[in-house]
Amino acid sequence: MALFNAEQYVKVIADWVYPSIQGVLVRWHPERPETGNGFGTVLVPEQSPSAKPFLVKRFAQDEKSEGAVFAYFERRHSSSPPVSVHEVQSLMRDGRLLRSAIDLRESVEGLRPAAAVPISSGRTRQVLEATMTARAGALVDAAGLAAEPCYVLAALPMPPLDASPMFESSRSPIVDLLWHPPAVRRMGFDLGTTSYPDIHEGESRRSVLPAYKALEFFRDGTLLFVGRADEDFLSWGERNAADPLTMSPVALIESVLTFFNLVTALYGVLAKTPEETFACLYLRRMCVNGQRPRLRAGPSTAHVPPWHIKAAPDCEATLGATFPGNFEPNYAAYVMVSRVYEWFGLDHESIPYIDRTGGRPRVSPQQIGAI
Repeated sequence: MALFNAEQYVKVIADWVYPSIQGVLVRWHPERPETGNGFGTVLVPEQSPSAKPFLVKRFAQDEKSEGAVFAYFERRHSSSPPVSVHEVQSLMRDGRLLRSAIDLRESVEGLRPAAAVPISSGRTRQVLEATMTARAGALVDAAGLAAEPCYVLAALPMPPLDASPMFESSRSPIVDLLWHPPAVRRMGFDLGTTSYPDIHEGESRRSVLPAYKALEFFRDGTLLFVGRADEDFLSWGERNAADPLTMSPVALIESVLTFFNLVTALYGVLAKTPEETFACLYLRRMCVNGQRPRLRAGPSTAHVPPWHIKAAPDCEATLGATFPGNFEPNYAAYVMVSRVYEWFGLDHESIPYIDRTGGRPRVSPQQIGAI
């Protein structure tokens, strides 16, 4: 007890953390009073969102340290490690982009009745991507996949839709769709999390299967899906620990198809079709053991020569496409998947499970269901 000075802890926290944390409570809890043994606790109550994030503005100095330095710490399970400089930069970047996105979307919606603002213009497209990137990052964190190979699908209607009826009842058709998303087949690569879609911060309904998958639908009609990108989902199959990730064609194509099926089903419940839907597919932290991910030509079960297996040009990708209001989900899925194959350097003929008869190609649920 003699070594525990509560006032000193309070003073250190006040001096080292910016902005000031309100209501910090430091206490000593004796276990055996006769010995003086016990433990101390520091209770930090929930803080105002407007005050976050909190930064550590001081550090233990040595002879080689000089200049202004601060640190940002993040709770991860039972520890609070410092966030790396790369993560800090990403947080600052995404926050700045999200603020720009909000400002521009508000200005676009304000101008829409009086002026024709092209929602597919280069600047607006960039802002939409920034908005979805920030939201996707939050869902990745919620799923516990911030340090894992990760796969994200996102769709944003423009102009935004009013999906607020999903908050009216637990029996809402929207809630049922999020709880039991459309699937191509039983036990396939679908979007289901087996978790009830709870209301999150009054802005969305979110369902999470920790460390595996997550699904979220926002009041403005934005839909997000997050899944593991390693051998447990997107790169399904056996893999030696030293091997790179090899994406599974059927896992990719089936999950993209079910995502667009869910998008159109949600639009149907809302009885409102947007002018456009901007969709993105994100691949994050895909390099394993210093090796870039791979994708093969043809079906997942077919044997292909080594030259038909391509390595990605990078560890991460953001691939987008814009679709008109009444889009066909099977065709939209083909377009999005084709972006992935192009990124890997594979032509469209390499994409399996596609119906190429009767006009434009589209993903074939019949071929997937026959696997």
